Amino acid sequence: MNIANIFGLHIGCRVKHSFTHDNTLREGISLLTGVQILQGGTILIEAGFKEYNHQFCKLILKPLSKITDEDKADFQTTFKIKEKILGFDISSSDAVLVCTEFTDFDGDPMDKYDDINYSQLLWLASKGYDIGLVPDEYKEVEE
Repeated sequence: MNIANIFGLHIGCRVKHSFTHDNTLREGISLLTGVQILQGGTILIEAGFKEYNHQFCKLILKPLSKITDEDKADFQTTFKIKEKILGFDISSSDAVLVCTEFTDFDGDPMDKYDDINYSQLLWLASKGYDIGLVPDEYKEVEE
């Protein structure tokens, strides 16, 4: 996946951009509103009311481990998941898993891990969660 697509998956998320003004390096944070690919391959990131070269932009993402209860509930409702969502994790093979709670035959609660689908991945990306797609040089993960 190319970098324009990766930024495009995060439209509406926060992006940190840097620029030079009066020979002074300045930084700002705006909402990502669009991505353009110019003739010649230059990728422009639209943030706020300005455009920045993608090399001077970083997405500000949240770790999956910090997902809010509100986002868990919204995810559960949106994707009609019956079990209680305990959280999300990235496996050793970089697949995103959802951890849910279910009851075994003896009535004991147990954790179950399932792969999530592309629609669910896009939902997490649109909410600003780090799902393992963005190269390190284009992201800052808030702890």
